[in-house]
Amino acid sequence: MVLLHADKEEADNSLLNRILEDNEIAYTRLSDITEVISFLENNSVNLLVVGEVLDNGTGLELINLVNNSANIVVPTILIVDSKESYHLDHYTSLGVSDCVLRSDLTHSKIQNFINLLNEQKKIGKGMASLSVAVIDDSQLSLKVVSSILKENGITDVKLFNDPVGLLKNYQSYDLFLIDIIMPGITGDKLVGMIRKMSPKSIIIAMSTVDNVKTISNVLSVGADDYVVKPFNKVELLARIRTNFRSFKLLKELESKNIELEILSKTDSLTGAYNHGHIVSLLNDEIKNSRNNGIPLTLAMIDLDHFKKVNDRYGHGVGDEVLIKLTTIFQHYKGSCHFGRYGGEEFIFLMVNKELGEGYKILEELSQEFSNAEFGGIYEPLTFSAGLVQWDSYENEKEILKRADDLLYLSKERGRNQISK
Repeated sequence: MVLLHADKEEADNSLLNRILEDNEIAYTRLSDITEVISFLENNSVNLLVVGEVLDNGTGLELINLVNNSANIVVPTILIVDSKESYHLDHYTSLGVSDCVLRSDLTHSKIQNFINLLNEQKKIGKGMASLSVAVIDDSQLSLKVVSSILKENGITDVKLFNDPVGLLKNYQSYDLFLIDIIMPGITGDKLVGMIRKMSPKSIIIAMSTVDNVKTISNVLSVGADDYVVKPFNKVELLARIRTNFRSFKLLKELESKNIELEILSKTDSLTGAYNHGHIVSLLNDEIKNSRNNGIPLTLAMIDLDHFKKVNDRYGHGVGDEVLIKLTTIFQHYKGSCHFGRYGGEEFIFLMVNKELGEGYKILEELSQEFSNAEFGGIYEPLTFSAGLVQWDSYENEKEILKRADDLLYLSKERGRNQISK
């Protein structure tokens, strides 16, 4: 972290000592505007702290030079010497990130700002992955917006000078930047259409119109934000960054919800569907078979001599066996569901399969399992199964009872068998 302090006044000793003691901060103080600009052009500066008065000008003059430089982009804190000079809204409109009274400037305030910058840096890296559509009938506006985005690492940018071009072969983007005054379609209508087609995207409206009613209308039909032209790059990026935070949080929440949904349906050890979900799927497939007249075949499977495996080789090897069985069945290519019914007992649902076809599939999988290798086990492992085809009058309890009875028969006949 490189901190450049441009100020005629030095920081007070306690603050300066704390900064210099911080190994993560490289501190430089200059008081000449020309030297400050030269330093900024030749060094990567993370934070610029500017006082009101410099040797050959004012802090605002320096800030103006920084804003007009194409080669310098740096977050800036302005230090003011009196409460009469504290005009935060005015200074932020000039591109200042924050305004602080000199008497309130502390190491912790600088550290908090540095933490914020680090967070924004992470957000900036995330923003680079955004896919963006810019819709504006002005070629100049398209060029300016595209340039600002690409300068800040956002390269997946598609430009449209006519909304028809976007809507004709519509695809969703993470971010839409929409000029609301274009020929052929009103801005609020276009925003509303895009919001319906891309409910989770960021939509930022752009216009030269700075009117409360217009802004309210556009926001009410689905825009997330509104920026008035002509805008500077600092403001546009700030708007995108603010909305990206919510977008990112929503994506993370969706991902977590998907993870929770998967966890609620799967057995934590094997990754097979758990008891509740496999029974629920059986009910769904029974309804599907009843409504559409397609066959449904079910196998109840139980590992042979599994207690001996655990006793002889340990539960770790036993877990490995259960996981391997699940992997073999899950890798079968077909419309099937595999779930752990309990302990070493599993259910295999084969959708749109007659009993004979299901028997052949189960034989193949049985052979694959017996050929599998496990660390420390030098004998083939097998399973027994009861195989049934759904009868049009059965519910899920009845078909499971039939399969379980046949599984018991396989065990009685010596195991490593499929009874049907």
